[in-house]
Amino acid sequence: MKEARTNFIQAMLYCYQQFRDDRCQVVAGALTLQTLFAIVPAITIAYVSLATFEGLGFMDTTVEARLFAFIVPESVGAVRAYIEQFSAQARSLSVPSGILLGLTAFLMLGTIERTLNDIWRVESPRSGLGRWLIYLGLLTLGPVLLFAGLTASIYVLSTPYFEILARWQPLLFIFPLLTSSLMYTALYYWVPSAKVTFRHALLGGIGVAVIFDVARLGFALVMQYSSITLVYGAFAVLPGLLLWVYLAWLIILGGAEVVAFLGKNTAGYVPAKQRTNA
Repeated sequence: MKEARTNFIQAMLYCYQQFRDDRCQVVAGALTLQTLFAIVPAITIAYVSLATFEGLGFMDTTVEARLFAFIVPESVGAVRAYIEQFSAQARSLSVPSGILLGLTAFLMLGTIERTLNDIWRVESPRSGLGRWLIYLGLLTLGPVLLFAGLTASIYVLSTPYFEILARWQPLLFIFPLLTSSLMYTALYYWVPSAKVTFRHALLGGIGVAVIFDVARLGFALVMQYSSITLVYGAFAVLPGLLLWVYLAWLIILGGAEVVAFLGKNTAGYVPAKQRTNA
């Protein structure tokens, strides 16, 4: 037991060193900035995809509200109305303008792929067509799967057969947690241009989903008792959103380091500085 605990601590220290060597803090900052530009196009593409399955109830306001509540802390939840407004305006753009706007979402996914390739030490990235197809799949099918999972959970818990289970509040968190776990699993399994064991990607996806949810609750608690509202007033939602997106990317990149660690021999580790100087 003691040896297992020691090995676990050493593994986490190794992942932390990799995290620092790969400058994930800096990359998370860059992704935070790109997210601010890409979030509206990404949500617009998601809404267009979901509109295709409108008959299945994916666009139900209850489902949408719960999804936002699960992803964004309550303290910055007010940003939802602005994002929806911007997204509605983006949907009225002409085709050329819409394509240019949508490119920002694809560019963000390109940054994510390059970052994951660096973490996995990929030397030969996939071809351009393969990359764009994966990006398109993540932007279109990803939201459909998320909404489908949440819609199914709400429907199941509302049926008479599950009326007793529906009173058990943790179930309201378990279903979205499973859905987000699959989303992170897909990110770690398909995006890197490397062979990733599905079991490792699944473990990383579940771990990141749990940490993400705990961080969301903790962030909301910290924001509630912080003085940021007194300092920024009505604009407090903006720095709050920036901090949350940055923290979210740190969690996602940290999970990627763990998944990459699970699939390789740590004895062959070479620090990034030595790789650069070699």
